[in-house]
Amino acid sequence: MLSADNIALLRSLDHDYVVAARLRSMKAADFAKVTASHKWHKTPDGRKVTEVSIGGRRLVLRYCPKRAAKEAQEREKAVKKAKQRLAAGVKGSSRSSRYLRVDRNAVQLKEAAIEKDRQLEGLHGVWTSLKETSCKEVYAQYGGLWQIEEGFRVLKHTMAVRPVFHWTERRVRAHIAICFAAFAMLRILRRHYNIRHAGQASLSEGQILAELREVEVSVVRDNTTKRHYAIPAAASSTKIRLYKAMGHRPTDARQREVRCALSSDEACEQSLGGHVAEWVERRGAPEGKQEALARTGPRAGFVCYRRTGHRAGPSV
Repeated sequence: MLSADNIALLRSLDHDYVVAARLRSMKAADFAKVTASHKWHKTPDGRKVTEVSIGGRRLVLRYCPKRAAKEAQEREKAVKKAKQRLAAGVKGSSRSSRYLRVDRNAVQLKEAAIEKDRQLEGLHGVWTSLKETSCKEVYAQYGGLWQIEEGFRVLKHTMAVRPVFHWTERRVRAHIAICFAAFAMLRILRRHYNIRHAGQASLSEGQILAELREVEVSVVRDNTTKRHYAIPAAASSTKIRLYKAMGHRPTDARQREVRCALSSDEACEQSLGGHVAEWVERRGAPEGKQEALARTGPRAGFVCYRRTGHRAGPSV
């Protein structure tokens, strides 16, 4: 994200930004400003924040004592290891390390690198275009970056946006657009559910998808009248809450035959994808299922077709 081209693009679009700064790779003059004495402001979590201006841009710095202690311990451990290698007289151009420079003729410690890491222990910086926002608020906004990263993980893994089996730009864009629309709806459902059921354990996108994949409906056809009926299967309390969170009223078991009845083959085919009647003719009911479902319908003589994810929703 942090590149001259990206920053220039954000500025040209008049967008504000908060991006991480690469303190270790700064020029010597800028690095001196970062590591100089500053007037720090304490935060409730025990950290300190301040800001400096470099090249006309605002750099917000944060110091964390716990992080400083951890990085100091890691530095001392790395320096000790480098000194042991130095004492052993290890040579070879391919054996250089962060604190050890090795060439064909000599082995020496990188004193400048050790000192630079010591000065940066516990420090973290972000560049921002926000002028009126306090340092604490800037870092509060930067702290929300995990939500964006989590969103990318859901798209890549949970929703399996990859691999993309398309080659033309138009089809690839359409694929990404469809996946993002599905991701947005999934996030909205998650938010509605977690707000409505704040007292219970929140659900992740993966858990929501796993619950919805198990929603089933049995479509039966009266061989005499040729009418179709959709009978939702029993569902768990979590599935019921998911449907209610989006304003869908689950079908009551005693009235589901009336509410889900479809008036004609055309209506059934339209609602279930246009190929249900063909499956009913070919497959019939699973073994042992036809007789059980026939008793739930208004009359005998039904054949069954089972489909996952029907819009009628789960039954109570």
